[in-house]
Amino acid sequence: MMAGKRYAEAFARCRQEGRAAFVPFVVLGVPDLPTSLAWAENLVAAGADALELGLPFSDPVADGPVIQQACRMALEAGVRKADVLAGIGELRKTFPQLPLGILAYANLMMVPSLQSNYGRLAESGVDSVLLADVPVHAGQRFADCAASLGMSQVYIACASSTESRLQRMARECSAYVYVVSRQGVTGTQTQAGCPDHILPTLKAERDVPAVLGFGIDGYRAARAAYCAGFDGVVVGSLLVKEQMRGLPGWEKAAASVSEIIQGLSSDTGEGAR
Repeated sequence: MMAGKRYAEAFARCRQEGRAAFVPFVVLGVPDLPTSLAWAENLVAAGADALELGLPFSDPVADGPVIQQACRMALEAGVRKADVLAGIGELRKTFPQLPLGILAYANLMMVPSLQSNYGRLAESGVDSVLLADVPVHAGQRFADCAASLGMSQVYIACASSTESRLQRMARECSAYVYVVSRQGVTGTQTQAGCPDHILPTLKAERDVPAVLGFGIDGYRAARAAYCAGFDGVVVGSLLVKEQMRGLPGWEKAAASVSEIIQGLSSDTGEGAR
């Protein structure tokens, strides 16, 4: 499938329905692989428009304590890259039209080779790859490899991103741009912000979808992102904390998901985009 096609269709559908996209993050293999896949299926049933899937990694430097703990849990349980790829393949069979993105780190993709790992991701049905430690100015080889296999490379925009780098992200990201609400790592602060200059700069260059992550912890944060004009939100630590409890954690997570989705819809009548 053409790079970004599933994302383009999903974001277009959300716009037609007057809402922003809900993109939950799942660490595959937590607390075990079957449970993490069931968790992902629950999220889709609850209204997820796409999934961001985390590959367990020993040194997730962009992630805070919750996701670090989740990665340790998966690795200590013996979950490895081959298991995760098989799990992604199962999700693709179950959800043929759902955008599936990977969040990983460069080291995971370089051994045995970038081409080999990206090839395996593409075969599993992945649409996008976000490497948290690869900025846009160092990402050409990754982007070229992704595009050659029908995937999109995703980059992170933050408050310190220069205008030229934001413009480059807008041109090169065929799926979406991941905008972080603040400096630091995931899950260490509960309040998200919306950096004022990032969205106008991205949209002036090209109408690329932009999703906001870090600190989306409920209705108010989701509502702020919607009213600021973001095309979606990524929700990570809030849900992963419950995911580590296994399926018993779903009841609490489901309540949070419902609140967030409500905040992403124009039906509430609050504010304007």
